[in-house]
Amino acid sequence: MDLLAALARDLQADFLPHMDRVLATLSDFVDQGGDREPELLEHVFTCASSLCKHLCRLLVPDLVPVLYSSARLRYHKARHVRQMAAQSFGYLLRHAPPGPGRVAVRTVLADAATKPSVARIHGAAALIAEAVAGAGHGLHSRAPATLGLLLQRDILTPADFQTKGGKGKKAGKSALESAEQLEARVAAVAEEALQQVLNHVRRGPAVLPLWETVSAEVESRIDALESVLKQRTSDGNGAPSANGKSSSKKAAGGKRSRAAAGSDAIEHDTAMQSAKWGAARAVALLSSMLEYHRGSRVESYKPFFALAQRFAGPELCNSDHASKHSHATDVDMDALEEDDEEAAPFVKFAEPSLSAQVLRFLQALVYSHTKVVGASEGPAAIENVAPLWAGVFARAPAGEILRFVRALVALRGGVDATRCFVSQMLAAVGRCLLQGE
Repeated sequence: MDLLAALARDLQADFLPHMDRVLATLSDFVDQGGDREPELLEHVFTCASSLCKHLCRLLVPDLVPVLYSSARLRYHKARHVRQMAAQSFGYLLRHAPPGPGRVAVRTVLADAATKPSVARIHGAAALIAEAVAGAGHGLHSRAPATLGLLLQRDILTPADFQTKGGKGKKAGKSALESAEQLEARVAAVAEEALQQVLNHVRRGPAVLPLWETVSAEVESRIDALESVLKQRTSDGNGAPSANGKSSSKKAAGGKRSRAAAGSDAIEHDTAMQSAKWGAARAVALLSSMLEYHRGSRVESYKPFFALAQRFAGPELCNSDHASKHSHATDVDMDALEEDDEEAAPFVKFAEPSLSAQVLRFLQALVYSHTKVVGASEGPAAIENVAPLWAGVFARAPAGEILRFVRALVALRGGVDATRCFVSQMLAAVGRCLLQGE
């Protein structure tokens, strides 16, 4: 294996035709019991890392072939093998130019989306996490761009998987359903990647680009949702005219057919539902980051408190807007049967409830302020913002607000933080009792 690395260094372009066979041989070594031999694993991945280093300039213009050749290593059944493979091949993704880097990220995400499994989602996430990791406990200079691709809603679309005949693998399902499936699976990869990045970094100014990138995506999706809601309101609630008809209907001259009006309503409902799910997934990702060791990687909570105040508005936390599939966000992952292992990573991102994710975000903020440590100012910070969150207690769906209240009451060492919400919790419980919950 040392000889292979030396040949790659000396031969350069002449070695490329043999790259696929070399990686296949290394994969065979691991598959034939090498994953249980530490010394052999060290030689295998030292060789793989050397190949990537010596041939980087030649490989990065088109990473797709090497990604396919290394798939057996990157998606191996053993977690430690996947992690070592990510460390080796993440070097290439880290040094890829923007164009080839985007193609590589799409390829990795497509692997996890088309054949979802725990191994593939973890392997894809590990590769991306290694690509954004920098020296020490910092981030690479290209981390914001790579993370931006990972968080982009349309990084994968159903059209990417259509055959030449124009019919995709998911024929018979609506375009929205296929798009939402892709988004849910990509979100699962994003969550795992962000957790691995948080495990690498430490609190400080160097980690600010990570929080800024994710927060910006959340803000963008919330803006998109509010835009859809405003459009629906303006289309459906035009100003009344003298004869009692809305100005919007008058402008149309009464010529729009019922079929066309119904089609427009369906389009608006579809767009609104998609926007809600997209926003809910983004909020879920940010919440999972805040939950990491109770906010130990947060540099400043000020932008998150501002975001929480925005979440408390009636547009984003309303029982009328709750998804009928909100139970999907409360799945006990440990309780899933082994047969459901492939669905486990992304089931919670399938049709999530936005109000449930808003409550999860608020809960993460409360949990991280049980005492003064790091960026947290302790219960005093929660006391200042508690009155601003009253709308959430008043409008959130009964089942979700009861779980939120239960979580606050059961908070260990958080009596001072929980006490800030006594009046809101009592009012919420009373509302639920009146509703028969």
